[in-house]
Amino acid sequence: MGKLPVKMKLILMFNKDNINRLIEMNNIPIHPDNVRALFMNILYSDNRLSITTGTSLNVFTMDKTLEDLWDKTVEKYYI
Repeated sequence: MGKLPVKMKLILMFNKDNINRLIEMNNIPIHPDNVRALFMNILYSDNRLSITTGTSLNVFTMDKTLEDLWDKTVEKYYI
């Protein structure tokens, strides 16, 4: 049996077409050009796996609708 890695980190980024589709399908009040990236960070360390999400925008907004939707999307489809 092979050995597990001691530590590993993966950063995955949602592609632009999927970002546009996610915004459009959910009527998110932000223009797709203002979304730099949506990330899923996967960290394996100390025999534990953790997954976090990240959102990078080109503008400042107090509206957290996109961040909340991205969290739910990752949880629904990838966890």
